[in-house]
Amino acid sequence: MSQQTKILLVVVLAAVLFATPVVHRVQTRAKRMNTVTDAPAGADGVVRADPATLAHQAGVTLDTYALARMVASEHPRDSRAIRVAVAWAARNYAAKGRVSVSRLLLRAVKNGKVLAHDGLFARQNTGGKYATTANDPNADDLEVASLVISGRVADPTGGADQFDSPAAQRAAVARGAKNYTKTPEEVAADRRRSGKVLVTLAGVPADKVRFWRNA
Repeated sequence: MSQQTKILLVVVLAAVLFATPVVHRVQTRAKRMNTVTDAPAGADGVVRADPATLAHQAGVTLDTYALARMVASEHPRDSRAIRVAVAWAARNYAAKGRVSVSRLLLRAVKNGKVLAHDGLFARQNTGGKYATTANDPNADDLEVASLVISGRVADPTGGADQFDSPAAQRAAVARGAKNYTKTPEEVAADRRRSGKVLVTLAGVPADKVRFWRNA
Protein backbone atom coordinates (compact mmCIF):
# COMPACT_ATOMS: atom_id res chain seq x y z
CA MET A 1 0.00 0.00 0.00
CA SER A 2 1.46 3.35 -0.98
CA GLN A 3 1.98 6.18 1.47
CA GLN A 4 -0.61 8.29 -0.41
CA THR A 5 -3.23 5.52 -0.07
CA LYS A 6 -2.54 5.21 3.66
CA ILE A 7 -3.05 8.95 4.15
CA LEU A 8 -6.34 8.80 2.21
CA LEU A 9 -7.60 5.91 4.41
CA VAL A 10 -6.76 7.85 7.56
CA VAL A 11 -8.69 10.88 6.29
CA VAL A 12 -11.75 8.76 5.40
CA LEU A 13 -11.71 6.98 8.76
CA ALA A 14 -11.44 10.29 10.61
CA ALA A 15 -14.41 11.64 8.68
CA VAL A 16 -16.51 8.59 9.55
CA LEU A 17 -15.53 8.60 13.22
CA PHE A 18 -15.84 12.29 13.96
CA ALA A 19 -18.26 13.88 11.49
CA THR A 20 -21.48 12.51 12.96
CA PRO A 21 -20.87 13.67 16.56
CA VAL A 22 -19.93 17.17 15.37
CA VAL A 23 -23.11 17.50 13.32
CA HIS A 24 -25.14 16.23 16.27
CA ARG A 25 -23.65 18.85 18.57
CA VAL A 26 -24.38 21.64 16.11
CA GLN A 27 -27.96 20.49 15.58
CA THR A 28 -28.55 20.08 19.30
CA ARG A 29 -27.25 23.57 20.02
CA ALA A 30 -29.36 25.04 17.20
CA LYS A 31 -32.50 23.58 18.76
CA ARG A 32 -31.55 24.83 22.24
CA MET A 33 -30.31 28.23 21.18
CA ASN A 34 -32.93 29.77 18.91
CA THR A 35 -32.09 33.30 19.98
CA VAL A 36 -29.48 35.54 18.35
CA THR A 37 -27.79 36.29 21.68
CA ASP A 38 -27.56 34.53 25.03
CA ALA A 39 -27.91 37.14 27.79
CA PRO A 40 -31.02 36.56 29.92
CA ALA A 41 -31.88 38.62 32.97
CA GLY A 42 -30.34 37.57 36.26
CA ALA A 43 -32.17 36.83 39.50
CA ASP A 44 -32.50 40.57 40.14
CA GLY A 45 -34.16 41.08 36.75
CA VAL A 46 -31.21 42.92 35.22
CA VAL A 47 -29.21 41.87 32.14
CA ARG A 48 -25.56 42.50 32.97
CA ALA A 49 -24.21 42.12 29.42
CA ASP A 50 -23.21 45.29 27.60
CA PRO A 51 -26.07 46.37 25.26
CA ALA A 52 -23.78 47.57 22.46
CA THR A 53 -21.87 44.29 22.51
CA LEU A 54 -25.11 42.31 22.28
CA ALA A 55 -26.30 44.38 19.33
CA HIS A 56 -22.96 43.79 17.60
CA GLN A 57 -23.29 40.05 18.20
CA ALA A 58 -26.77 40.15 16.64
CA GLY A 59 -25.45 42.11 13.65
CA VAL A 60 -27.92 45.00 13.99
CA THR A 61 -28.03 48.54 15.34
CA LEU A 62 -28.58 49.10 19.04
CA ASP A 63 -32.03 50.61 18.34
CA THR A 64 -33.11 47.52 16.40
CA TYR A 65 -31.68 45.13 18.97
CA ALA A 66 -33.25 46.94 21.92
CA LEU A 67 -36.65 47.00 20.24
CA ALA A 68 -36.34 43.32 19.34
CA ARG A 69 -35.60 42.51 23.00
CA MET A 70 -38.72 44.40 24.05
CA VAL A 71 -40.86 42.51 21.52
CA ALA A 72 -39.35 39.19 22.67
CA SER A 73 -40.01 40.07 26.30
CA GLU A 74 -43.44 41.69 26.17
CA HIS A 75 -45.26 39.46 23.64
CA PRO A 76 -42.95 36.58 22.67
CA ARG A 77 -45.68 34.14 21.64
CA ASP A 78 -48.26 36.50 20.19
CA SER A 79 -49.10 37.25 16.57
CA ARG A 80 -46.88 39.42 14.42
CA ALA A 81 -49.67 42.02 14.32
CA ILE A 82 -49.48 42.44 18.10
CA ARG A 83 -45.69 42.52 18.11
CA VAL A 84 -45.59 45.12 15.35
CA ALA A 85 -48.09 47.24 17.27
CA VAL A 86 -46.15 47.21 20.57
CA ALA A 87 -42.95 47.98 18.69
CA TRP A 88 -44.63 50.99 17.09
CA ALA A 89 -45.86 52.19 20.47
CA ALA A 90 -42.29 52.21 21.76
CA ARG A 91 -41.04 53.99 18.65
CA ASN A 92 -43.79 56.62 19.01
CA TYR A 93 -43.01 57.14 22.70
CA ALA A 94 -39.32 57.60 21.95
CA ALA A 95 -40.10 60.11 19.20
CA LYS A 96 -42.39 62.02 21.54
CA GLY A 97 -39.60 62.25 24.10
CA ARG A 98 -37.01 63.05 21.43
CA VAL A 99 -34.79 60.15 22.41
CA SER A 100 -33.63 57.10 20.53
CA VAL A 101 -35.54 53.84 20.89
CA SER A 102 -32.55 52.25 22.59
CA ARG A 103 -32.24 55.09 25.10
CA LEU A 104 -35.95 54.80 25.91
CA LEU A 105 -35.66 51.08 26.57
CA LEU A 106 -32.36 51.27 28.46
CA ARG A 107 -33.33 54.22 30.63
CA ALA A 108 -34.24 53.55 34.27
CA VAL A 109 -35.50 56.70 35.99
CA LYS A 110 -38.11 56.85 38.75
CA ASN A 111 -39.42 60.06 40.32
CA GLY A 112 -36.56 61.94 38.73
CA LYS A 113 -33.95 59.61 40.19
CA VAL A 114 -31.62 57.65 37.92
CA LEU A 115 -31.62 54.04 39.10
CA ALA A 116 -28.58 51.76 39.30
CA HIS A 117 -29.61 49.69 36.27
CA ASP A 118 -29.97 52.71 33.99
CA GLY A 119 -28.32 51.84 30.67
CA LEU A 120 -28.96 48.11 31.01
CA PHE A 121 -31.70 45.81 29.75
CA ALA A 122 -34.00 44.58 32.51
CA ARG A 123 -37.45 43.44 33.54
CA GLN A 124 -39.96 46.26 33.87
CA ASN A 125 -40.62 45.57 37.54
CA THR A 126 -37.03 46.48 38.38
CA GLY A 127 -38.38 50.03 38.28
CA GLY A 128 -38.17 53.04 36.01
CA LYS A 129 -38.44 51.11 32.75
CA TYR A 130 -40.77 51.79 29.81
CA ALA A 131 -41.09 48.06 29.14
CA THR A 132 -39.39 44.77 29.89
CA THR A 133 -36.33 43.80 27.85
CA ALA A 134 -35.38 40.72 29.86
CA ASN A 135 -35.51 38.15 27.03
CA ASP A 136 -33.08 37.58 24.16
CA PRO A 137 -34.63 38.06 20.71
CA ASN A 138 -34.80 35.56 17.88
CA ALA A 139 -34.51 36.28 14.15
CA ASP A 140 -38.23 37.02 13.79
CA ASP A 141 -38.12 39.55 16.64
CA LEU A 142 -35.22 41.27 14.87
CA GLU A 143 -37.21 41.38 11.64
CA VAL A 144 -40.21 42.95 13.37
CA ALA A 145 -37.99 45.54 15.03
CA SER A 146 -36.20 46.32 11.77
CA LEU A 147 -39.48 46.79 9.90
CA VAL A 148 -40.75 49.22 12.53
CA ILE A 149 -37.50 51.14 12.95
CA SER A 150 -37.26 51.63 9.18
CA GLY A 151 -40.95 52.43 8.76
CA ARG A 152 -41.37 49.66 6.21
CA VAL A 153 -44.50 48.51 8.02
CA ALA A 154 -47.33 50.92 8.85
CA ASP A 155 -48.29 51.87 12.40
CA PRO A 156 -51.51 49.93 13.15
CA THR A 157 -52.18 51.96 16.31
CA GLY A 158 -52.56 55.38 14.71
CA GLY A 159 -49.90 56.93 16.90
CA ALA A 160 -50.30 55.12 20.22
CA ASP A 161 -47.29 55.47 22.51
CA GLN A 162 -48.26 53.25 25.45
CA PHE A 163 -49.62 49.74 25.79
CA ASP A 164 -50.57 47.27 28.48
CA SER A 165 -52.04 43.83 28.94
CA PRO A 166 -54.95 43.84 31.41
CA ALA A 167 -54.92 40.05 31.80
CA ALA A 168 -51.19 40.01 32.59
CA GLN A 169 -51.50 43.04 34.88
CA ARG A 170 -54.36 41.44 36.79
CA ALA A 171 -52.38 38.23 37.25
CA ALA A 172 -49.28 40.13 38.43
CA VAL A 173 -51.27 42.06 41.03
CA ALA A 174 -52.94 38.85 42.23
CA ARG A 175 -49.61 37.10 42.87
CA GLY A 176 -48.08 40.18 44.48
CA ALA A 177 -45.42 40.76 41.86
CA LYS A 178 -42.92 43.50 42.69
CA ASN A 179 -43.99 47.00 41.56
CA TYR A 180 -47.37 45.76 40.28
CA THR A 181 -49.88 47.50 42.53
CA LYS A 182 -52.52 48.93 40.19
CA THR A 183 -55.39 47.02 38.65
CA PRO A 184 -55.99 47.31 34.89
CA GLU A 185 -58.94 49.56 35.65
CA GLU A 186 -56.77 51.90 37.71
CA VAL A 187 -54.17 52.00 34.94
CA ALA A 188 -56.87 52.89 32.41
CA ALA A 189 -58.24 55.62 34.67
CA ASP A 190 -54.78 57.14 35.08
CA ARG A 191 -54.23 57.21 31.35
CA ARG A 192 -57.60 58.75 30.60
CA ARG A 193 -56.92 61.47 33.18
CA SER A 194 -53.66 62.23 31.39
CA GLY A 195 -55.56 62.79 28.13
CA LYS A 196 -55.11 59.38 26.52
CA VAL A 197 -57.73 57.52 24.51
CA LEU A 198 -58.02 53.75 24.14
CA VAL A 199 -56.93 52.04 20.92
CA THR A 200 -57.57 48.38 20.19
CA LEU A 201 -56.47 46.14 17.34
CA ALA A 202 -59.04 44.47 15.12
CA GLY A 203 -59.54 40.87 16.19
CA VAL A 204 -57.46 41.27 19.37
CA PRO A 205 -59.34 41.30 22.71
CA ALA A 206 -58.61 44.46 24.72
CA ASP A 207 -57.99 42.27 27.77
CA LYS A 208 -55.02 40.73 25.96
CA VAL A 209 -53.37 43.96 24.84
CA ARG A 210 -54.60 47.53 24.50
CA PHE A 211 -52.98 50.74 23.34
CA TRP A 212 -53.20 54.40 24.32
CA ARG A 213 -52.63 57.55 22.30
CA ASN A 214 -53.15 61.25 22.84
CA ALA A 215 -56.71 62.43 22.26
